[in-house]
Amino acid sequence: MERLSNALSLTDRASPQNDAQTHRPKSANSMLGLPSQGRAQLTTLVPNRNLKVRFTTLNVGTLTGKTKELASLFKRRRADFICLQETRWTGSKARNIAEGQRQLMYIGAKHGRNGVAIAVKEDHLENILEVNRINDRLMSIKVLVEGEVLNIVAAYAPQVGCSQAEKDNFWTSLEYILQLISPKETTLLGGDLNGHIGEANSAFKRVHGGYAYGTLNDAGKVILSTAAAFDLAIANSFFAKKDRTSDHV
Repeated sequence: MERLSNALSLTDRASPQNDAQTHRPKSANSMLGLPSQGRAQLTTLVPNRNLKVRFTTLNVGTLTGKTKELASLFKRRRADFICLQETRWTGSKARNIAEGQRQLMYIGAKHGRNGVAIAVKEDHLENILEVNRINDRLMSIKVLVEGEVLNIVAAYAPQVGCSQAEKDNFWTSLEYILQLISPKETTLLGGDLNGHIGEANSAFKRVHGGYAYGTLNDAGKVILSTAAAFDLAIANSFFAKKDRTSDHV
């Protein structure tokens, strides 16, 4: 049984149909040296046979006054890592939550908009190899888990009303981050990418599992193309959901 090494997880929140993004990633051939259509069909989303990591992502709207709720979410989900978007915090720091049992690393802009963060379970803190705070929409960490290097990326794509230049800059920056990751390492990207990928897409069977919502829009096409270029699977499209709600702090 083939094991997939990378996964892309999206928050259940998407932009209207007119939130077009014209940016397109380079082909998978130029990115990875192997056309995606030449690879075997996806069978699972487990990074390897033994590694077990609990990972989730959500758009919090604002994180101010919600750290206790975040700590509670950690316990309910038994999560190792949580990617957060739209924290609306300023600065670039790290702070402990839940009596030091979790650590939150974040970056935000001076104006108090946007903002992303990655919350990490205490067990993994001593094994963090790198922390890369790119801008108020992108950050990543590299961490060693059970002998395997994981790259956790938190991403928050520009939404309706943002300029095309800002959207293009986001996708270019995200591609740059992904290009720097060794193919021997595992990538988990948690993001609110503000797009609809559609209920199913036969052209992207390797990255789209057929269990999503809505109608494919231009932003969704960028998401699918980027996922295909970097051999990322959109994890929450590979299983049926009980309902359309997502867990928000």
